[in-house]
Amino acid sequence: MCAHYESVHDKVRLKAHFGIDLPSELARRDVWPGYLSTLIRRHPHADIGDDALPEPEALLGSFGLILHRASETKTAHHAYNARCETFAEIPSFRDAWREAQRCIIPLESFFEPDWRSGKAV
Repeated sequence: MCAHYESVHDKVRLKAHFGIDLPSELARRDVWPGYLSTLIRRHPHADIGDDALPEPEALLGSFGLILHRASETKTAHHAYNARCETFAEIPSFRDAWREAQRCIIPLESFFEPDWRSGKAV
């Protein structure tokens, strides 16, 4: 996954696609690891089987996994990417994976470096 993307700011498109509203506080347009970004998650108690639970919600969260052993959020930029073959075993990602701490990050575009020119495309 890339480390730089543009966050969604179009409320109409987000509502049409996911059926939810953007959080009242908008995220930055350009997002890097450790920055606040809009994310969509299921309700924390969705597994209890109660039909009265709210639908998924959009809120602001830090882009990148903040490790449970971290004393501050500055370590978020160190854990935002993992290989699909090993993330269930790597200590940084293992607990979050087992506890189903996943979300959808809606974005407008993402930028990858072009190693030939040194510029993002």
